[in-house]
Amino acid sequence: MAPNTDFCTRILIVTLKSPPIGKTTLQVTALTGVNPRTVDRVYSRAIAAGFEPN
Repeated sequence: MAPNTDFCTRILIVTLKSPPIGKTTLQVTALTGVNPRTVDRVYSRAIAAGFEPN
């Protein structure tokens, strides 16, 4: 993971991509400055770790 994906940034990514807010990967990238691939990876890992977005 990139060095700029600290804990708070990862929480922000997961929150923004979750269905209640529903931002796209590109929107999250624009807001956070994190690479789109990293955004998708962070969200995928959160789901694999047990995050239930619904």
